Amino acid sequence: MFVSLVFAVCGLLALPPEPTTGVRGICTETVILGVPTPDPKRESMTSLLPGIVVRVQDTAGRKTVAEVKTDWLGRYAAPLEPGTYRVVFPAPEAGTGAPVQNRVTVTVEKGKVATANFRLVIALP
Repeated sequence: MFVSLVFAVCGLLALPPEPTTGVRGICTETVILGVPTPDPKRESMTSLLPGIVVRVQDTAGRKTVAEVKTDWLGRYAAPLEPGTYRVVFPAPEAGTGAPVQNRVTVTVEKGKVATANFRLVIALP
């Protein structure tokens, strides 16, 4: 029983397979306290964003070619054919924060993995 429990937990902690050609990244959230006070000593906290759906689209943004969810560490990976793509981080609900950048264009080369990281910033008074 103990051995099967260990294998079950290890399976939950397993990382998604890394594509040999595609895109990968990490999604994080930063909460900044003390805004709009321009105090350089204001505190901030950064955390990972699991379960976020990241979409990979054609460069015009008309067709979704891949859709992946971030794992428990906020990481995602999508295998893709070589080409240029738009990677889109979902916009948050109104009033909850703003992504520093919610989409980025990447060029995927054969045998290489491009990186597109995203960070959501929430400012609290």
